Amino acid sequence: MKQPSHDRPDPLAVRPDPAKAARACRQLIRANTSPSGDMDKALASALEAFGLTTEFLETEGGRWQ
Repeated sequence: MKQPSHDRPDPLAVRPDPAKAARACRQLIRANTSPSGDMDKALASALEAFGLTTEFLETEGGRWQ
């Protein structure tokens, strides 16, 4: 993972909730392999596993690119 160029800690460096992370992984796999998969739902689950808000990608997420 690319290191941030600022002084704030990486919010993805924390250990996610294991049950929520497993659910997010299953949803991501389904979203990529099944017509009934829902990428938005999978992404929301992944963010929740790390304790991040749904706005993370639009606000903080940009700083990691």
